[in-house]
Amino acid sequence: MSFLHIAHPQEARRLFLGQSGLMLSGAAVALLAGREALAAKTGDGKVQDTQILNTALSAELEAIAAYQLGAESKLLQHSVLDLALTFQGHHKAHAEL
Repeated sequence: MSFLHIAHPQEARRLFLGQSGLMLSGAAVALLAGREALAAKTGDGKVQDTQILNTALSAELEAIAAYQLGAESKLLQHSVLDLALTFQGHHKAHAEL
């Protein structure tokens, strides 16, 4: 059953995420069991690892920018602004790593 042919978007999303979760869980179990061949059948994975890291870095930089926009907007209450800047600091630390 394809998740693209479901009438309701919520059902399609649940089906897609459920099937994706099963696949990722299966790969994790295979890795933990020492069956690397079952987990991934593509070379050494350096290109994929680099793509994943670059995507994660992009997400961190976008989060930093979003928190900066919120901080500069003057729309946040002081307590919310403090929390937002704390979260921004976390994203900055992640990006530096």
